[in-house]
Amino acid sequence: LMSDADDGFLHALLQIDEQHDCDFASDLDAFRPHTSVVELQPGQSLFESSGGLVDESERGLFFIEFGLMKVERNSSYSTTRSGGFGSLRRRLGPNVASSNGSIGHLNARAPRAGGTYVAKRTSIVRDAHSFRLARFGPGWVVGAIEGASGGMRNPGVHIAVTPCRLHHLPYSNIEQVETENPSLVLHLFKMMSLLSARRQEVTIDQLATLHSIINSPALTKPMSRATMGALQSV
Repeated sequence: LMSDADDGFLHALLQIDEQHDCDFASDLDAFRPHTSVVELQPGQSLFESSGGLVDESERGLFFIEFGLMKVERNSSYSTTRSGGFGSLRRRLGPNVASSNGSIGHLNARAPRAGGTYVAKRTSIVRDAHSFRLARFGPGWVVGAIEGASGGMRNPGVHIAVTPCRLHHLPYSNIEQVETENPSLVLHLFKMMSLLSARRQEVTIDQLATLHSIINSPALTKPMSRATMGALQSV
């Protein structure tokens, strides 16, 4: 469902309230002047490092008004391989995570609030080592786990599956609001924690499904297309 541009951020918040049975929208709508709109077409990446629109220094929260996003990760990235945390930190720079206890710990440079950024068409090169890590739609926030945890070691590549409109709240803007209205940022942090817990529940269910598949007896005949489709949707 597409909303008017002026109330798109509120619409995204209301979808979070409805899907997760909570009541954050009325308070968090105060962040609206600090957000900007990001529009993506199918197959386009969110961040510039993977051919997208938003610079790595402007990481933050992306409230989904409409559309479906997925996160892909290369399995060669790990904490012990050259593609792991060390190389990612060097690529993103020293501002990705700091020891500052502030919720605005990323100390990122903010884009102009209130603007609309539309991604140009780009092609993303994927290899056989890439796999889907997560999917996000209305009722979810891209970057919630990263923001609540102090910066993920490998956040993955964020790609639009369908046309998407996101409302970008940079970490630097959150840090600014924190000095002016700490209670508002506390409400935001509570919402991020709730979404992180819900995402963990989804991950546990997926792991249980995969464990069942791995420990099932070997098939005596080829899988049907319906079965293959169900496995790919996990």
